[in-house]
Formats: sequence, C-alpha cells, structure tokens
Amino acid sequence: MSGHGAFFNTPLTDLTGQILTQQGDNNTNNLLCRALELQLFKCMEAAGVPNYRRACKDEFDDFMECRTLKKQQERSVTIQNERIRQFNEGTLKEKYLHNPELHSYGAPGWQ
Repeated sequence: MSGHGAFFNTPLTDLTGQILTQQGDNNTNNLLCRALELQLFKCMEAAGVPNYRRACKDEFDDFMECRTLKKQQERSVTIQNERIRQFNEGTLKEKYLHNPELHSYGAPGWQ
C-alpha cells in the first residue's frame, strides 16, 4: 500500500463517494466549499496519511469554516451584542437599523 488513498476500492465505494463529500451537491451555495474540499483532498494526497493532519491544517480549517460558518455566526452575534450595549449606554438612539425602502435596490441614485 502506498500510504494514501482509500483503504479498499470497490464499485460501491465509487457510487457512494459523492454522498460523503461536497462534490455531488448541486447547491450553488456550496461551490466555494466544493473548491476548498478539492484543495484539501489534493493536499492530503500530496502529504500522505502520516503527515496530512499537520501539513493540511489550513486547508482543513478553511473547509470547515465554509461548511459550518462558525466564525461568521460568532461575528454576527458579536456585532449584535455591541449594538445592544451601545443602545443601553445611550450612544445609539435606536436599537435597530431601519430597513431600506422597498424596491430601493437599483433605484436612481443608488450606488
């Protein structure tokens, strides 16, 4: 065995490979995750089984952030909490921002 690749390869593993990865998902939101997953797989193949955890840590972290959106959700909660804190201190007059006017996207003067 060369040290990387599938433990065993059968027609069944070929058929079910897309189920366990992003490659079979046709959702347009996952196009970036698809590219990141391929980059991760290429890194894992190049590094080999004994070294891939250390060598591909950045690729793995990027892929997991794309899948879970954990940092994006934490950032959103932090911004929300900061706005509530500023409102409670009296720095902000309104607790929430106003919604844009209906059909304002693409209106004259919109940039």
